[in-house]
Amino acid sequence: MWKAIGYNVDTKEKLKPKKRPLQEGVIETTYETNSTLIQSLNEKGVEVTKDEDQNMYKIKCDVVIVGSGCGGGV
Repeated sequence: MWKAIGYNVDTKEKLKPKKRPLQEGVIETTYETNSTLIQSLNEKGVEVTKDEDQNMYKIKCDVVIVGSGCGGGV
């Protein structure tokens, strides 16, 4: 049927999906607790310090992307 309408199915081997280089740096915070988040950041090479006065953690890095798509911010 396909041949009759001029449609040819590509029988070549499918290409492997390209590696997503930034994926290695992604941390899904939904699945993290406070302690595992710090551990995950450290494993990625991000320096984390605790600011006791402001009850917060500070990270030292070049860029942080919060969210994704049109709702994300750099």
